[in-house]
Amino acid sequence: MKQQIIDLWKTVFGDSDAFVKLWFDHIYRNEQTLVVEKRGRIVSALQIIPREMIYFGERISAAYVCGVCTLPAERGKGFMTQMLHEAERVMTDRRFALATLIPSDGWLFGYYGRFGYATTFDLSSETHCLHTQTFPAVTCRIEPSGPVADDALYRCYDLVQSARQCAIIHRASDLELVRQDCLTDGGDCWAAHVDGQPAGIAFAVPRADGTVFFKEIACDDPSLRNALIQSVMKHYRAHTARVRIPPVTASSAPYGMARVLDAARIYDIYLRHNPPPATGNPLRADIAACTQTLLAYDRRAGYMNLMLD
Repeated sequence: MKQQIIDLWKTVFGDSDAFVKLWFDHIYRNEQTLVVEKRGRIVSALQIIPREMIYFGERISAAYVCGVCTLPAERGKGFMTQMLHEAERVMTDRRFALATLIPSDGWLFGYYGRFGYATTFDLSSETHCLHTQTFPAVTCRIEPSGPVADDALYRCYDLVQSARQCAIIHRASDLELVRQDCLTDGGDCWAAHVDGQPAGIAFAVPRADGTVFFKEIACDDPSLRNALIQSVMKHYRAHTARVRIPPVTASSAPYGMARVLDAARIYDIYLRHNPPPATGNPLRADIAACTQTLLAYDRRAGYMNLMLD
């Protein structure tokens, strides 16, 4: 089955061999995959990856639905509708509180909306230009991080992600895969050290147009964060950097979607940490409206990034 899923993935997504190997060596599992077969051939598939989410200070189980694909010649026959309904049943049986996904194209937000998914995760971005003056203003050492399995390096990232209100949680092994993905694209994971300890971490990839794309920066100190950006830009000889950041309400763009699976459980946690919603009991609304309320989309509380897919 695995090789058929790999062939289907390559046909639909066109990812590099390096990325496909990374995904199928480290993330893919047969038992996490749903398929539709036609005359012994897999024509449609999706994967359900177990994740964890910090939800207003508590941990909940969250499934990540990804690798959603159908052979071009087999589209429009209801196979994906069949699988998405089956995925909901499987995720409910496995006691996931929430299902999440990232649409690969803009029109798919509307498509997944038909299955109860709602936009709940936004991202914003910053643009930085290379400074010519002496930098940084803080005393630090900035260099490629090496494997993220290093405990001190992971703690640096975990301090930032654990402080978020409502976010998908990454383990050290998840971040190491993101680092390896950056390496295949000519980038790396960079760490800023202060007094010999990691105090900032950034995942960056240079672009052919002379810019550098920061998939994420985890650093609480503004001066150190700026130093990290400038140092990485200088290394890649980039004149401009684009940095993904958590959503800023006024300028965020839709990125990911979610569907509440265990609304009563999530609502109970929500009420322990938030005042009751002004719109009344969200459990009485349709599932998409309920999901947006419970993930506080009006406040852009949700955060989802570095999912590799």
